[in-house]
Amino acid sequence: MADLLAQGGKKLTKAEVQALYSGALVSGAVYSTVQNIEFKSRTAADGSLTGDVWNNEKPERPVIKIAGTWEVTDLGQYCSHIKNTRVERVTACGYYYTLDGRFYSGSTGEPSERLVERKFER
Repeated sequence: MADLLAQGGKKLTKAEVQALYSGALVSGAVYSTVQNIEFKSRTAADGSLTGDVWNNEKPERPVIKIAGTWEVTDLGQYCSHIKNTRVERVTACGYYYTLDGRFYSGSTGEPSERLVERKFER
C-alpha cells in the first residue's frame, strides 16, 4: 500500500466507499492465502449482496453461491457478512484505495500490506 500512496493514490472515505459499492457489480480476487479464487457480487443499495465465488485453477469445481449483507464502518472500512452454499459464514472487512481510476482493497490498513484490485460495474 505504501507504494500506491507514494505514487499519488489515496485512501477512500466512508462516503466514497459507500457510493462505490451501492448498487455495484463488484469483482476481483478473494483476499486470502489461497491463490486464484475469484468472486463477483451485486451489492444492493439496501445493504444486501449476492454473488458467486470460484477457483480458476480448478474449473471442474462448482461455483459457490454467496448471499449476505454489507456495510461501511465509520472508519471507511467495507465489511461483508456472507453465508455460502457450503453453509460457511464469513465476515471480511477492507480499506479501499484508488489510483488512476483503479480501485484496491487491503484488510489491515498497514503500509506493508498486499492490496488486491477490485472492479466496479454499474
